[in-house]
Amino acid sequence: MSVHEQAGAHRHEKSDAHVPGVYQFVVAIFAVMFVAMLAMWVMFVALEKSQPQLVEESSPMALERGRVIPPGPRLQVVPQGTLPEMRQHEEIILNGYAWRDKERGVVRIPIQRAIDLVAERGLPSWGAPAAPAREAAASTAERK
Repeated sequence: MSVHEQAGAHRHEKSDAHVPGVYQFVVAIFAVMFVAMLAMWVMFVALEKSQPQLVEESSPMALERGRVIPPGPRLQVVPQGTLPEMRQHEEIILNGYAWRDKERGVVRIPIQRAIDLVAERGLPSWGAPAAPAREAAASTAERK
């Protein structure tokens, strides 16, 4: 005879959950939540009453110095107004011709023209590194 046949046809719990215990647990949870909310409300009321006392007292040194402008970067007063101006300035820089250094003959060209020139001619070769860098590399190799 198998184990299943010995157990009989009962394949479920023979007793229900303890309903009064479940109710007591739910009531206890709601009571703890209510007490916690009440404690938070009392705390907020107490802090709200004490706040004006903290705001009214100012440091005498702050009143002596007057208004001091903080170091940058500072917030923009009207960021919506400055964004179009900034984009217009960037467009002028990216798409216009201008002198960078007139004495040395360095100019700024539009970015699309620069891309076309690099595609046509390739990147310039920059040559060997400067002498101090070579000496530092040689001295490092000698130490090893």
